[in-house]
Amino acid sequence: MPHSKVREGIIPYGMPFETLEDIIRALEQHPEWRQPLLRVLELDRLRTLPDQVAELRADAIFTAVRATTREPLYLVLEVSYVVDRADVSRAIQRARVFQERGFKAVPAVAGEQATKGAKSAAERGEVLLALDGAVLGEAFFERSL
Repeated sequence: MPHSKVREGIIPYGMPFETLEDIIRALEQHPEWRQPLLRVLELDRLRTLPDQVAELRADAIFTAVRATTREPLYLVLEVSYVVDRADVSRAIQRARVFQERGFKAVPAVAGEQATKGAKSAAERGEVLLALDGAVLGEAFFERSL
């Protein structure tokens, strides 16, 4: 049975897409197909992301979605009682998994105390650091938006 979108006349039945150029040409002729196609591609990327992140074992991953574009932003968090440079490195490495796949991601660390190295990393804008209600590295977060 033909796909429901085909029956509704949105996608012509039997349209041959043998090359990428064929798809591009069809999208140029039918710009209304672009948003649905982007949603399908984004969902496909998101399906593989949990497995990739599970291997990294981040302490927490928070997701926010920009209302105007529906673009996700991920906050990848490492938590330690005393945050040190190793925690910062892990947060950066784990956020990079998202970034390498085209997602916006912010590495973050949180704890009761932090070493000078961790504080310096936040001051340089490498990571967002939360300590007892105070946040350092906000400029990094703002650049990520």
